[in-house]
Amino acid sequence: SGAIDLGEKRTLTILDGTYRVYDTSLVPTVADINFRFSGSVQNFASALHSDMMRDISTPPLDPSKSSGSVTMAVNINFPQKPDLKPSDIHLTAEGDLTDLTVENAFGSDSLEGGTVHVSATPQGMTVKGDGQLAGAPSQFEMRQPMGAKTQDATITMVIDDALREKKGLKTAGRLTGPVTLLLALRGIGGKKIKGKGELDLTKASITGLLPGWNRAAGKAQKANFSISIAPDETIHLDDLVIDDANIVLRGKSEIGPDGVLRSANLTSLRINPSDKISATLEKTTPGYKITVQGDMLDGRALVKSAFSSNRSQGDIGRDLDLDLKVATLTGFNGEIMKGVDLHAVTRGGVLKDLRLDTRISQQPVISQQARSEAGLPVIVIQSADAGALLRFTDLYKRMNSGALTFQLGTTGDFLDGDLSIKRFAILDEAAIADLNAKAGAPGGRAIVTDTKNVQFTRLNSSFSIGGGKIVIKDGVMSGPVLGGTFEGTVDTSKSVVDVKGAIVPAYLVNNLLNKIPLVGQLLGGENEGLFSINYHAFGPFASPQITYNPLSAVAPGFLRKLFEAGGGPTDQAPPKLPPNKVAPTQP
Repeated sequence: SGAIDLGEKRTLTILDGTYRVYDTSLVPTVADINFRFSGSVQNFASALHSDMMRDISTPPLDPSKSSGSVTMAVNINFPQKPDLKPSDIHLTAEGDLTDLTVENAFGSDSLEGGTVHVSATPQGMTVKGDGQLAGAPSQFEMRQPMGAKTQDATITMVIDDALREKKGLKTAGRLTGPVTLLLALRGIGGKKIKGKGELDLTKASITGLLPGWNRAAGKAQKANFSISIAPDETIHLDDLVIDDANIVLRGKSEIGPDGVLRSANLTSLRINPSDKISATLEKTTPGYKITVQGDMLDGRALVKSAFSSNRSQGDIGRDLDLDLKVATLTGFNGEIMKGVDLHAVTRGGVLKDLRLDTRISQQPVISQQARSEAGLPVIVIQSADAGALLRFTDLYKRMNSGALTFQLGTTGDFLDGDLSIKRFAILDEAAIADLNAKAGAPGGRAIVTDTKNVQFTRLNSSFSIGGGKIVIKDGVMSGPVLGGTFEGTVDTSKSVVDVKGAIVPAYLVNNLLNKIPLVGQLLGGENEGLFSINYHAFGPFASPQITYNPLSAVAPGFLRKLFEAGGGPTDQAPPKLPPNKVAPTQP
């Protein structure tokens, strides 16, 4: 027993040891020394940096960046001669390092709380253990052949929700659960590290990590790639492949030393079975530029994300310049856009510009930036087939034709706008057919004689979009046989509606009384007739429930407000509408 004096008040404690010469007849004789020692990892690292040990192997630990405890068994075998060379010394060592912390253990990432087993032989050194690497539970094995200046390593890391949040990866709600990263690296300690990688997503669920990419946890899915790490810690991922029933993705990407995605080039991307596109991404100031082009893209997920309440969809979604050019863009309810040329700009998650040139149902759809009467920037969308556009976005399925003008502001957390649709029809709307059965006009007359095709001349409404909701204000629609008012909320994030208003039979005749001063005010205003029926529609898009107030059919406008339709489930059980046509399944 004893101590190894390393200088500068650094020592290692010798627990026990032997010195033997097995054959004294040899010239020179060969010494065989065995001993066990313990001490701090910092002092052990200092010993490895001594002149003698540095000549034997490359020191794997920096004394100034390491801490913990070590217990090691060492065997040294060498000829006892005056001209001893490092190559004459045969050293083997085996031991354990506990509570190990190593700053910059792998690049800029530190190892904490490590338990490591070290084995050194004349052939080289192996380090195997586990701990927290970059904050992730990890297992690793590092190998360094004798005489080599670099190491090879395999690393397995489990990256969970908390670690992604800590590292600033904004995946909450879109990537949930642990992801296992497996790396096989070579050249650690050299100018460039290269290797292979695998990302196992089996235990994670995905909801719109890319628009339309959804999967439940428990189903096997892996991403494979080649990796190279430059001296400045820039990471290049090549031969990137994800290929299964959920998604096909092939390409390459670059990640900066700060962990920020710099670029991506996806030569093939398929999230839905019909997709045939490629995409590129570039880091710009202040955000990203994404270019998508190809023959066909299922656009339903894009439409859904446009109405999403989640504006914190990572750095990519908040400040984005998007150029999309595809021959065919499919939407909801079987509607298709052809020859799509779209440019969109978001800043802080808010749409700032939208330029669109396409055709739907052989009719043009155009969007461009303009100025409102107040001089503020607005986005104006015009379509010659409002019904097809509403079906494409899954906002409403029963409208036929119509000339649409949609104006949307681009400032504020909630975007204000106006909607105008002229000359359209509502086809096979169960809610209109329900009017005759549930809330007939005075005298038992039918409110609408042909409920399968109700013509309208105009629809006007103001609205506000934000937080995943569309708040409708001052809505009015009119036609030869029916008119109405509407206001309320469409919650796109939950796919539910809550709208109230008044239905006005025989609109053109009925509303003539309201054109007379004073009489019109008493009857409810210019857009509400003498014989109006209050309604309240609420519930899921596909099958909302509707309540009516038949008493309001005979009450003048200023009294009718006392008989507003019931507030929902607390009223008498409302009638249920028959289901609408089933739209294609959302990807």
